[in-house]
Amino acid sequence: MSKSDILGREIARDFRKGLLKFFILKMLDRQEMHGYAMMERIEELSGWKPSPGSLYPALALLQKNRLISVKIHG
Repeated sequence: MSKSDILGREIARDFRKGLLKFFILKMLDRQEMHGYAMMERIEELSGWKPSPGSLYPALALLQKNRLISVKIHG
């Protein structure tokens, strides 16, 4: 694999990670959702399905920064 291929993949990964928080905020502005539904919707819209290992830390950071709140149902 060439350096440009590696760099291209790193840029794409960083771009997706940056957009993930935007997608989360935009979706939650429209309706309440749980994590799995967010992963499915992001895949539907972008063709990229974030892993739980990227989605849930992003949700935790947004909650810590008081940009989102969590409701526990049960």
